[in-house]
Amino acid sequence: MNFDEIPKKVLSAISSSTRVKILQLLSRQSPLPFTQIMQMMNLEPTTDAGRFGYHLRELKTSNLIKGDESGYNLTELGKKIVEFIWGLIDYSRSEIIKEIPVRTSEYAIDQFDRKRITESLIREAGVPNDLAEEIAKETEEQLMNAEVKYLTAPLIREVVNSILVLKGHEQYRHKLTRLGLPPFEILRILKDSNTHPINSNPETVQKLVSDAIFEQNLLLNILPMDIADAHLRGDISIPNANFFILRPNSIQHDLRPFFAEGFIADKDSLAVSLNPPKNFNQALMLTAKLIEFSQIHTSGTQSFDFFNIFLAPFIKNLSREQIKENLFLFFKELGSTYIGPGGQLPYSTLNLEYGIPKFLINTPIVGNTIGCYGDYLDESLKLLDVILDVLIEGDHHGKPFFYPHQIFKIRKKALTDPEIESLLLKTHELVIKWGTPFLANLTLDWQTSNVNYTGVFDRLDCSWKDDYELDTLRTGNLDSVFINLPRIAYESKQNDDTFLEKLEERIQIAISALTIKRNQLYMRLFEDRILPLLTYPIKGENYFRLECSTNAISYVGLPDAIELHTDSKISTKTGLKFAQTIIKNLQELLIKKTENTGVRWVLRQPFSHNWVERFLQLDNKRFNPKKETKIFKPFNFYNTSNINTDLPLTLPEKLKLESAFHKHLTGGHLMVLPLLESLDSIESVLDLTKKICRESIGLLTYAYNLTYCIQCGKTFKGTPKRCPICNTTQNISYFNKIMGPYQSYEEFSKSERIEVRNRQKFSL
Repeated sequence: MNFDEIPKKVLSAISSSTRVKILQLLSRQSPLPFTQIMQMMNLEPTTDAGRFGYHLRELKTSNLIKGDESGYNLTELGKKIVEFIWGLIDYSRSEIIKEIPVRTSEYAIDQFDRKRITESLIREAGVPNDLAEEIAKETEEQLMNAEVKYLTAPLIREVVNSILVLKGHEQYRHKLTRLGLPPFEILRILKDSNTHPINSNPETVQKLVSDAIFEQNLLLNILPMDIADAHLRGDISIPNANFFILRPNSIQHDLRPFFAEGFIADKDSLAVSLNPPKNFNQALMLTAKLIEFSQIHTSGTQSFDFFNIFLAPFIKNLSREQIKENLFLFFKELGSTYIGPGGQLPYSTLNLEYGIPKFLINTPIVGNTIGCYGDYLDESLKLLDVILDVLIEGDHHGKPFFYPHQIFKIRKKALTDPEIESLLLKTHELVIKWGTPFLANLTLDWQTSNVNYTGVFDRLDCSWKDDYELDTLRTGNLDSVFINLPRIAYESKQNDDTFLEKLEERIQIAISALTIKRNQLYMRLFEDRILPLLTYPIKGENYFRLECSTNAISYVGLPDAIELHTDSKISTKTGLKFAQTIIKNLQELLIKKTENTGVRWVLRQPFSHNWVERFLQLDNKRFNPKKETKIFKPFNFYNTSNINTDLPLTLPEKLKLESAFHKHLTGGHLMVLPLLESLDSIESVLDLTKKICRESIGLLTYAYNLTYCIQCGKTFKGTPKRCPICNTTQNISYFNKIMGPYQSYEEFSKSERIEVRNRQKFSL
């Protein structure tokens, strides 16, 4: 070859824009066959093949490409020429690019720089250098060809992602997806009252937006695709997806370290430290402050065990009037301070005792007081008595104290000690008036030496380390993942083996999700240090005992799944037998997981929430009623109770059925017993409670329909359309409970409202 002719041949070859595009295309991807190059250049094989073949021959003659119709590559000379072409393009664009402003993600105006795309691809998605440069060049080319006048970081990212998808690099696109909501959705959240929770404020609206971002991040970047898809399909549900990588679900507090040492603010914080309390008022104030501070550390609720016992030393020598006044202010503070998630009330629970448990009798009191907790039995009972007075009276506007939730722990001695009878009667006076208490039945042998609950019945017992402090205080539930049992029933088509196989598959997915949660929480605690209360030092230890916390597997629609799978109600012998098989399989798998991992895995009953309706809607859509088969049965709601809430049962039948489950649900359980509003006999309801305590039922609450009239400041049982006193129809609100504490009727989903209307109420 005459080397003097090479420049002339090369310049002649690249004088055609078609040939330049071919070279650029091969620089991004090669080898490429004849037909694919034509296709990628949008050429028509039947009409353009001849002319296109001519261009390829020119490039081969000029020694810029090599190969045949099965695949073409750039030669070394071709690679150098392409680099030269890109350099020319870069130079020619430099002045144009300077004129195109870019609004960056740092909220600044800057000039377009292709290197930033390359760096972002490498840093954020781990894209190899050569591929990152190739994608960046193609992005720049598309943007320039579009002749845009104004660029934004999201637009550039969209173009990058579209190129990655078209080139088959979905794994990198996944990591680069921008999180957020379109402007229309943000405007809808602001304008549409149906998206707002009760007591909406700017904080609640902002939380809805941030929740969406963190949920997207969880599903796109944290969870493996199989787990994320299982959640999106409705096989499982992660109800705290917004907080999943940020916070534990619940904390069970121990007040004693703070009563002993106060609370020391971080040295760099502007907050002031709290001294150890010297009197009852200061002790209650410190407790309230702990609740307020803790709320930002949990996605669910927090609870205080032995509340009246640990506070008992502070009321010595105080009159009932002084105790009552301070308690009223305490409940008023927590029931009117919107510092919970999204600007709501703090989700908190008090566990109250009718005596001093054996393991606390000789336990020294912390702080300046001398003696043991057993020395303050009278004070603890007096404090409980006054707490009941405050709760029975409610606030000054005729509304009960819904928060903090109240759990009354009934041990064996409480049912046999005549001195406790008056406190039990007063507790049931509170039950009759408002229905707010939860009653924990600790008379059962399987309940262990200590058990505590939260208002959404997270449960901790002493079966982990056989130590009431390690097992039930300064720890909690990291989170729960819920399995859609009716979905499994639909898919199994009444085959037992298939049902149990699919059940195990879903459990393993849920376990994987919660394992990721635990690992993420470890990073938040010890690497990112964004949960300061949980790592607050208590005698050289972290306040929150992460190693003792529970991971909970739960389920939705047990009675509905039984009906689908067996054509029988759960109250029948066939239905109950298969329900117990499901629970037994769940429990055995979690026991084995606990033994193998050294992590505390528990099974729990689901709480009621409107996320349950998502399961219902997805299943009704997937198993289309228009194509009804023998196995399909449309439901109005899925039960969160272990038995159908609308099932016509006698009270003994209901108690017997409920007793079949609680012992196995070591992560939490609850029997909600709706009562007729006409019941007003305190003694009769107490007798019923005593009867229930002889059954294998761990946690009980009674439920009524409540109506509150803000105009006259009264709360009534039932659901009158008009206030019985002032006759108003405009200023009344309705409250009820399904599976958990009271909620406003306005917060209920459509299916929850159906359940409330149709469920069975009991008389005595």
